[in-house]
Amino acid sequence: MSFYHILSKYYDVIFPINPVQTSFVKSHLKDNTTILDIAAGSGNLAIELAQQGHHVTAIDLDPRMIDTINHKKNELGISLSTHVMDMRKIDSLNTQPYDTVVCVGNSLVHLNSIAEIKNCLKKAYLSLQESGSLIIQIVNFDRVVQEETTKLPLIERKENGITFKRTYQHENGRIIFHGELTVEMENKKEVFNNSVDLYPLTSRELMDVLEDCHFKNIECFGSYKGEKHTLTSPAIIVVAKK
Repeated sequence: MSFYHILSKYYDVIFPINPVQTSFVKSHLKDNTTILDIAAGSGNLAIELAQQGHHVTAIDLDPRMIDTINHKKNELGISLSTHVMDMRKIDSLNTQPYDTVVCVGNSLVHLNSIAEIKNCLKKAYLSLQESGSLIIQIVNFDRVVQEETTKLPLIERKENGITFKRTYQHENGRIIFHGELTVEMENKKEVFNNSVDLYPLTSRELMDVLEDCHFKNIECFGSYKGEKHTLTSPAIIVVAKK
């Protein structure tokens, strides 16, 4: 079984729904809005927003994640549009324009370059209604780059027999993320490894790109609690308007 197959199987155990994240996003929404959730993962945020009466389109590159979202929405009996899709191709969606575009979970930095990131955000801008909002969350790479961070907090779910070890390798201006997922069940232990390149997008770079894409009223937070972003913040969270 592949790393991403097993990760999709235990995704909600490793990354359970985050009420603070959901509350933050909802605080930037009006009632009954149209939302595009880019790289939606297992769909916890998309499902929650759809349950609140919003019209949500969720996309993800991994078909297994979309299968998970579809299974959840069918069980709950809610309306939610899903697509297996690369975030670089959101301009092909026929459900736009949206009131809000959301891209969280450190997804944006999986693109290969600042040019790809800018192109994706241009498409996000064009997919929004006038005065629509963009919400982005990534790791605080300001700190990761400056402090040359190599270790992330260990994720342990002992009751489920899950351990997820995560490390960063700094190489030629890139970050290589290494994930080691250990699953222990019924006296059987399996270890799955994977590595992926990330673009270490800093807050300044992100703000500059958003301005180049004509976004305005750009706000930068350091966590979903709404705190101002600083070097020691855990995240870079941006809310911008078209």
